[in-house]
Amino acid sequence: MDARIASLRKAPAPAGAETDHDVAGTMDRLERTLVAREAELQRQRTAVQRMRTRGSRMGLLSTIVTSRLESLPEGSLRQADLDSLLVMEQIFGPLGAAVNAARVIALATHPGLREESDRVDAAEEALDDTIAVDDPRVAQVAAERHAFELALHAVIARESPAP
Repeated sequence: MDARIASLRKAPAPAGAETDHDVAGTMDRLERTLVAREAELQRQRTAVQRMRTRGSRMGLLSTIVTSRLESLPEGSLRQADLDSLLVMEQIFGPLGAAVNAARVIALATHPGLREESDRVDAAEEALDDTIAVDDPRVAQVAAERHAFELALHAVIARESPAP
């Protein structure tokens, strides 16, 4: 009799029957899935709260980036600046966007730099595909961009906190 019981214990379970081990494994996977979903929902709740308190675009940025921008005067940030930082954060992560925020801060706090940036941007946009690469206007606009970037870098270096 004991031999028959031992052989039944070793015999495979009938088709469709689950062992305790199978059920426990399924429950473990289900619990991990629910924990992951709960964490994602919490991230989404936090994002919605940030969007409500900081504004829609600013709320989409990570805390490290928005903390750099909070001291800027009201209205000094352009939507294009925030959009650029959002793209930067998607590509380079929060730290990369926080580093790039120095550029946005300098432009937001120095109206002369902002005007020069707008002027150089307009000059670049005026160079369409019909202008040859060796056209002197291309070299002129490139020199203007270079001079602007040097001036911007000098402002950022002067105003950035020492490490």
